[in-house]
Amino acid sequence: MEPLAATPAATTLETVKAQIDRKKKTEAIRGFEEMFLNEMMKSMRKTVPQSEEGGRAKAIWQERFDAEIVHKVAESGGIGLAKLLEPRLGTVGKTKSGMLP
Repeated sequence: MEPLAATPAATTLETVKAQIDRKKKTEAIRGFEEMFLNEMMKSMRKTVPQSEEGGRAKAIWQERFDAEIVHKVAESGGIGLAKLLEPRLGTVGKTKSGMLP
């Protein structure tokens, strides 16, 4: 008996699912890199002497400004953390056979 050939619809569905999974992984990795950069920016900001002028409003503005800088840096490729992690994310939690434990 001849094995059943994959139907075009099934192949297309599998392709779409694979593309969605890849997109979700990429978004998760970029989100992680953005969070990492944000924490790094906060740590760096603490080392810079701050004046008392502006109070809480200035602090809020500075946080938003830093968050936007971090977002733009991450959006444009970041510091390479996402590129480093992306190939490894597909292997997390899988055995040699490719199946989840």
